[in-house]
This record gives sequence, structure tokens and C-alpha cells, in this order.
Amino acid sequence: MSNLIFRENQIICFQTNYFKKKCDLTGYRCYLLKGIDENKGLLTFFPIVSNRFRGWPPYSQYKIENRSSCLDSKIYSESFVNINCLIKIPINLTKFLERNCKDIHQTCLDKEEFKKILELHNSVIESQESLGTDAEVVKLTEKNFVF
Repeated sequence: MSNLIFRENQIICFQTNYFKKKCDLTGYRCYLLKGIDENKGLLTFFPIVSNRFRGWPPYSQYKIENRSSCLDSKIYSESFVNINCLIKIPINLTKFLERNCKDIHQTCLDKEEFKKILELHNSVIESQESLGTDAEVVKLTEKNFVF
């Protein structure tokens, strides 16, 4: 898998038709690549949203301080990472994913900010019972992608 063009801490965009309960991943959206598990053949993403709550508890969202240019929007002045929602995609479905820039080796967020997102995610996962929330794990298949 060494020829994989994706790396953690990249913003990847794709379009799905996935909707279940409070998790709406319909349409073309940006996601932050949390990690790659080559042994299991999975990419794991956090959703990026432009609205602070959108059905998620406030402590489960991280406000991106230094936004990548692909997240710039005249309509939405801020971007948030939903850190208690993980999107898992088999590596063999990378044909449906898009990098938003030409430099495929570049990470998208500041390294310290990415580290904070991972730390907050771990903290929420460890405390989810006392917080009264569950981490949402969505496993997408080919049928979930829009062509």
C-alpha cells in the first residue's frame, strides 16, 4: 500500500448518500483523515462541518483555528471537526475520494492543531459514559457513494 496517495491530517472530499438517525452525510462534504490502518485496509475520517452544533454536543466539536484554504467560505466563516464521529472507508474505495489540492504529500492542518483534535477525540471517547454520549462509527461501502 505504499503507493497510497493519502496521509493522515489531510482534508479529503467526497459525496455520499448516507443518512441514519442523526448522522447525515448526504452531499459533497469535507472530511479530515484521522488515520490509515493498512492492516485492516481502512481509512478513518472525522466529518468537518460549518455549523457549531448540528445535532452534536458542543464538547464533541473542535473549532479549526487555522483553516486550510479549501475550507474557506464566504457563507460559513468557521469550520468544526466532529470528533465523536468516525467515518471508516475501505482503502479500495479511494477512487471515490478527492484531494482538494495538488500537493499530495502536504498535511492540511497545523500539526499542533491536529494533535489537539486527536487528544480531544481520545478524551471524549474515554469519558463518553460520564458525558452520556456515544461515539458514532459509520462504515461506508461502495453503495453509499454518489457517482
